[in-house]
Amino acid sequence: MENGRGFLAGKRFGALAAGIVAAAALAAGTAKGEDTFLRVDGTDIVDEKGEKFFIRGVNLGNWLNPEGYMFGFGSSAASASAIEMMVRQAIGPEEAAAFWRRFRENYVTREDVRFIAATGANTVRLPFHYRLFTEEAKGEGFAIIDRLVDWCKEAGLRIVLDMHCCPGGQTGDNIDDSDGGAWLFTSGAAQETFCGIWRDIARRYADEPAILGYDLMNEPISHELENKDELNALLEGVMKRALAAVREVDARHIVMFGGAQWNNNFSVFKDWDCDANLMFTCHRYQCPPEGVGDFFAFRDKVRRPMYMGETGHNTYDWIRRMRENLEKHNVGYTFWPYKMRGKGGWVKIAEPEGWDEVVAFAKAPRATFAEIRKARKGKEAVLRKALNAFARNCRLARCEADGEYIAAMGLIAPQKTTRDVLPLDGEWHYIVDPQEQGFYNYHHEEEGSFARNRKPKDKTDLVEYSFADAPTLHVPGDWNTQKKELFWYEGAVWYERDFEWTRTEDGSRAFLVFDAANYETHVWVNGKKAGRHEGGFSPFEFDVTSLLEDGENFIVAKVDNRRRADGVPALDFDWWNYGGITRSVRIETRPENHIAHWQVRLAKDRTTLNAEVRMAKPVAGVVVKIEIPEAAIAMEGVTDAAGCARLQAAGCHLDLWSPESPRRYKVRLDAGDDCAVDEMGFSTIESANGKILLNGKEVFLKGVCFHDEAANGGGRVATLAQAMENIRRAKELGCNFVRLAHYPHNELTVRACEREGLMVWSEIPLYWAIDWTGERTYRLAQEQMRDMILRDVRRGNIVVWSLANETPRTPQRGNFLRRLAAAAMAIDSTRLVSMAMEASCTADGVNRITDDLQDAVDIIAFNEYIGWYRNAGEIDSMEWDLPQEKPVVISEFGGGALAGRHGAKDERWTEEMQEAIYEAQVRMFQRMKGLCGTCPWVLTDFRSPRRALTGIQDGWNRKGLFAPDGTKKRAFRVMQDFYRKAAETGKSD
Repeated sequence: MENGRGFLAGKRFGALAAGIVAAAALAAGTAKGEDTFLRVDGTDIVDEKGEKFFIRGVNLGNWLNPEGYMFGFGSSAASASAIEMMVRQAIGPEEAAAFWRRFRENYVTREDVRFIAATGANTVRLPFHYRLFTEEAKGEGFAIIDRLVDWCKEAGLRIVLDMHCCPGGQTGDNIDDSDGGAWLFTSGAAQETFCGIWRDIARRYADEPAILGYDLMNEPISHELENKDELNALLEGVMKRALAAVREVDARHIVMFGGAQWNNNFSVFKDWDCDANLMFTCHRYQCPPEGVGDFFAFRDKVRRPMYMGETGHNTYDWIRRMRENLEKHNVGYTFWPYKMRGKGGWVKIAEPEGWDEVVAFAKAPRATFAEIRKARKGKEAVLRKALNAFARNCRLARCEADGEYIAAMGLIAPQKTTRDVLPLDGEWHYIVDPQEQGFYNYHHEEEGSFARNRKPKDKTDLVEYSFADAPTLHVPGDWNTQKKELFWYEGAVWYERDFEWTRTEDGSRAFLVFDAANYETHVWVNGKKAGRHEGGFSPFEFDVTSLLEDGENFIVAKVDNRRRADGVPALDFDWWNYGGITRSVRIETRPENHIAHWQVRLAKDRTTLNAEVRMAKPVAGVVVKIEIPEAAIAMEGVTDAAGCARLQAAGCHLDLWSPESPRRYKVRLDAGDDCAVDEMGFSTIESANGKILLNGKEVFLKGVCFHDEAANGGGRVATLAQAMENIRRAKELGCNFVRLAHYPHNELTVRACEREGLMVWSEIPLYWAIDWTGERTYRLAQEQMRDMILRDVRRGNIVVWSLANETPRTPQRGNFLRRLAAAAMAIDSTRLVSMAMEASCTADGVNRITDDLQDAVDIIAFNEYIGWYRNAGEIDSMEWDLPQEKPVVISEFGGGALAGRHGAKDERWTEEMQEAIYEAQVRMFQRMKGLCGTCPWVLTDFRSPRRALTGIQDGWNRKGLFAPDGTKKRAFRVMQDFYRKAAETGKSD
């Protein structure tokens, strides 16, 4: 098959089952994207600005604590342990483990979180089983919550963590997976485990504002327990003990106490002032919607917030009336549940063929081994197929949303997606292959033997590799920081992942999508070649419809990060060459004629929107509609013979995106049988009369450079939390702009910058010495430029597409980059094009920019390291003759220092010398007429094998304003003060 196509836009949000939020109807507590902790303030929950937050959301029940009724199993398989035992009895331990892995992967995904956010909800409650946080679980619980935190931060949701099943049991019924008693209250060992787990959870998430709070104990003490009065007297003491454990490590998060007898009886609490950040949570189901006044009365008595953690399972009218009553009395809520089999939740999971046999097995007598065998006899294949199909049916695209339930909650039911997404992130088996024996035979002919994923047919069969027995790497992630033995490795590594697939007969196409893998990637599906891609930072995809099989499938990918003289980048670069599948992988199912690319941009008049939509097939007459309901904007058109449609809307009134007000709108596209939804900001960026104009107003770029590397030196950015730490540091510096060097960064970073109000310079890795004469190299550069632009063209914060960094001035380089600049402008003429050039100091001692490509760019940007690499100690004598016809930005400057190393101002590697360089640079900036922005190198120290000075560099570039651990060097304050003054005056001086 041909090489993988660069992944065109529309991919991530096109997979959303997302609708448009009616913001006016959801004004209270729906603000999104704030990195701020919530706290208790009287009967309200407020953020750090004192603004009220009203909980409005849903429970993710059944995901991390299965309940039998949600599967239809009845009382014989009601609790988590009973269900797990039943599944093992039905299909065996190995198949059961695979079922639960698939179930958890599919039940709640990023698409589900986006779906929930699109309704207008602002909170999810996560019921979990304590066993996920024991040593036996090996960190599984934390890994799941970490992913959920990333997804929720991306979508603007808060999370309530709810221990639904406590050690020993807190309820004495099926929901707590106990042995029929609330032993937690009488067992010292159980309480020790209970408190220890909450301490561990609080320690891990102490600094995570996406966590709203900790719901310590779900529905304690059933009313049916004979000793309930005795246990009621113990409840507050156990709660306070867990509260104390949390406060040992976490002083900021809200802690929630639930009442006795299913979170209904609050008379057991006497000390409601034991913690300043304490609130209460109630549950109620079968009652008149107005019959919850006792909760309001308790709330008013103790002057603490009350929150309805669970309610629902009733008629739509009842749900509406309950919700209205709670809102009237200032009680937030998370209704139960989000997703379940059959009717009763927001989303209905379809029963697969043979599910009645699974239910019959669950309800059959299984008290003896003979009864188990009898119930299973002759049905093993049916049970296995039905359970695996149920796990697949849990994926959102295969479910049916109950719009009436969601509407009864005052929310908006998102429209159903036309795309199914199968996430393939997680553990992949790997084999290191430095001599590529799995790719070539001993005559060095391409063979791809490892791609077949062979297993010995019998004990005589010789197979000299085994993915099944190989260790694993987490995807997304680099191999260097996951495995210490691969830290310095450059070469081939084979990845393998098994998955299940159900073939459809609706004519849809299946695409295997990689967000990035470094550097050259060959991919096979079920032993058949899907394609090849070259480039370490670009998304790519293959149409694998014909390669997939109904049932079990496997993917094998050979990833090779070796540098190439004719590659992009080439042999030499000053960052770490992280290898591996560094960004997410998934399979997307799309209509045969699907949206291949779309963009909506604001014209320079700032009242006209221009849209372009390209379909996968060159078919005329496809109806295309674009809506921005919040701005009352609608456009409609049809595709031409090439499958393209161009739409326009004039007289638009939009709140424009800016660093001070990063406004974004939900935009929906419907085209034929496909749809896509994105959230984007609208802005204009121009270069005029030597100035940079954002939305028609002059702006000074207060920037900083950083790499796509986790701030603590933890490898490639793979999570939103890692991206946000870099952004947090840039915001603390005072930036309104970031240069994402020297290649396209993770899409998570670009989107988070848009949300957080940071303009972005995005760049491809044409760095230093490139094969400027090779047509192959030019093609690679053009592909990477195209893929970068098409991926991020809808982001309102992108202001610069950058062609290159510090490239030598030759005629060949000039021809190469002029062609590339023209290609970039042809794809997107609404952004500025630039590159990082180098300054020249002429004989008269005046610095000038003399690059012959100045006329080919919109912004003249250059790197200068005066005081470090050149003219040490002479910065104050530096003069500049800058071009005045175009804006000028200093794209790099600075010097190195080892955090904590101190000495004289002229002593290399000391914080004092770095500080002195920055002080002199700031003085120099104020003498530079026409300067439009500065971008120090670099935000945080980063790994680089070029940096070999023992005891100082040790494999790190030390020019960071931050050390990896977050320590600020002295130069940080210099730059922060400069940007603070620039913000006050509106310019650089």
